[in-house]
Amino acid sequence: MPEGSIFCQVCGQKIATDTVQQTAVQPLKEKLFNDNLGSTERSSQLLDRINYLFRKSGAISKKINQNAVAGINNMSIIISEGIHIIVACINTGSITDEIMENLVLQKFRFDAFAIFLIEGETKMKPAGAEVINKLSRNAIVMKKELEIRDQINAIPDTISEYDLLTRVMELFGIKQNDENGFILQAKGGNEISAMADSLREKIKLLKKKNNNP
Repeated sequence: MPEGSIFCQVCGQKIATDTVQQTAVQPLKEKLFNDNLGSTERSSQLLDRINYLFRKSGAISKKINQNAVAGINNMSIIISEGIHIIVACINTGSITDEIMENLVLQKFRFDAFAIFLIEGETKMKPAGAEVINKLSRNAIVMKKELEIRDQINAIPDTISEYDLLTRVMELFGIKQNDENGFILQAKGGNEISAMADSLREKIKLLKKKNNNP
């Protein structure tokens, strides 16, 4: 029977009421559920979408549940094209020194190029200039969930690993300076760069081969 049918198109028999209710109500329940999600849950869904896209593209994507960072809800380490990225959702009203220190520790722990923080719709206490400078100097980039949600959701499942990496980097304001490198312009004019590990290793081998220290 076509969705939402009340009578059978062959014999005219009325279809069971439960079936009709289930057909009609289920999408509504899903819509209400999604509309009433808190900002943390919505940000988490966005992180799940990013995880899914990277896994689908062939990258390594793993949620970090142990040693959770205070003030952070859901954190993932993504290894794509040799570049390590941490993506996390903020579930607090402000970035405290404790949260920042923990984030920097996680960045070193996973040898990550950058940390992408997704801020939910709940208004955070405006971060002062000193906090913004500290974050950017440590290659920690914050984006509001509303600013990137539609763009993340619009990325097709079939996109290649490298194209996906490039698009996500661009969403968080990181520019590509060549085929294998990405540049993050930090506060104070500092540039933080990332190069694919495979290319790094190739350069080491070439230097060793050519006796070039």
